[in-house]
Amino acid sequence: MKAVKFFDIKKAYGFVFFYSFLVLINRLKVGVIWAFDTQQYIDKSVIRPPVYPLAISFFKMFFEPHAFIALIFFQLIFVLIAAFYLSNLLRKKFELHPITFTLLHLFLLLPLSAISVAVGIHGEIGNKLLTEALSYGLFLLAVSFLVKTLFTDERRNLIIFILLIGILTLIRTQMIFMYIIAIVAINILQFKVDHIRSIIILITTGIAIFVFADLSERFYHKAANHYFGKVSLNASHILVGAIYVTNEKVINNIVNQQDREVIKRTYDYLENKKLLAKNRFEIDRRLVDLYNDNFAIILGSGLMASFQHVYSLPKQEDEMLIQFESFSRRVIKILICHNYKEFSKLMLLKFLYTLNFREGFFIALFLFLPFIRLSHEFKIFAFFIFLMLVSNRLIMTPIIYIGDRYLFYTDILEYVIFIIMAEKYLKRYVFRVDESFHSQRWQSQTVRSSTWAL
Repeated sequence: MKAVKFFDIKKAYGFVFFYSFLVLINRLKVGVIWAFDTQQYIDKSVIRPPVYPLAISFFKMFFEPHAFIALIFFQLIFVLIAAFYLSNLLRKKFELHPITFTLLHLFLLLPLSAISVAVGIHGEIGNKLLTEALSYGLFLLAVSFLVKTLFTDERRNLIIFILLIGILTLIRTQMIFMYIIAIVAINILQFKVDHIRSIIILITTGIAIFVFADLSERFYHKAANHYFGKVSLNASHILVGAIYVTNEKVINNIVNQQDREVIKRTYDYLENKKLLAKNRFEIDRRLVDLYNDNFAIILGSGLMASFQHVYSLPKQEDEMLIQFESFSRRVIKILICHNYKEFSKLMLLKFLYTLNFREGFFIALFLFLPFIRLSHEFKIFAFFIFLMLVSNRLIMTPIIYIGDRYLFYTDILEYVIFIIMAEKYLKRYVFRVDESFHSQRWQSQTVRSSTWAL
């Protein structure tokens, strides 16, 4: 108890800054981690969104021959600042003790470390020449402005929030799930706004940002790859699941002879390798495990190799990827429509596969949240975290194999909820601190740091 009193906000700031400095030094000693997809960002591949390739070009222009070291330094600093901004904002909003603030900050920095896998979080993102670090830092800032949007009357916070989402989608297409959050936030906000004109302006601004982000990516690819469009390979990734659960009878429904030959050739290859859903019984594998473990083989050695062979296209060229995505859009409709039960079963199991004990505990807490004595504002915040958790999984389930790389953005926020709830429980039931929750307007600049009266 004395330690709780002793650890005030100044000491918390000092500890957080010192720890952040140690993280920065430690990760810089690790150096650059070159990932499988890194070269595609350097080459400005047609399947990659524009921001990260442009960031690489910028650092190569000004910091060569140490461009990549400079880039990971920037990534680390950016995540450190974004994590501090969000944790400090939550401290002020929910009047958290400095110890709780420190824990929040430490957990938000977990994706930078290698030990994060111990708690099921993707790690070392700051050292990798991939989009994760920039998108994670920007995601934390977006969550910060979502908090400001929900609990202040400044409409500019919502505009900044939507603008950050637009930039996020230009870094990582996966972040389109945040538009769902923006739509729900606008619908909630309309009850706080007196004039319909304000809502119309906000909706119009949101649509304008969405359109601008979409067109920006198209014009970027026009300039970089001479192709006005977006090729995210979403259809190709969905096709992996469709062919994994298909059968020869379904394949015969494909009218185009070459398209049918590609799928038949892939099917025969996968059957020979025992990588189809029907093979799981003879090799004693679960449906989703066999799919997840061999996703890259089904897509690369199976579908893409067969497509290149049948259509006689060069390997790994942007033109091939564009044509392959177009081919995928043609055939997935047929494969899914004629085998929708098996495909739907795979998608449902994939979604459930992403829910471990932590998610189960979080969902149980969320369901009981209306009956728990917590502030209304905290319940709203928890609702939006739950919405992010579910929408991210729903967006990613049909498209790609499910891994920590795609889920850690929202999963880390579960720990934020757990930590804040733990403080509220301790204050109310262990230390018997009587908190009077109020609904008055929150202005972050007037809220002082709280300490426990022990």
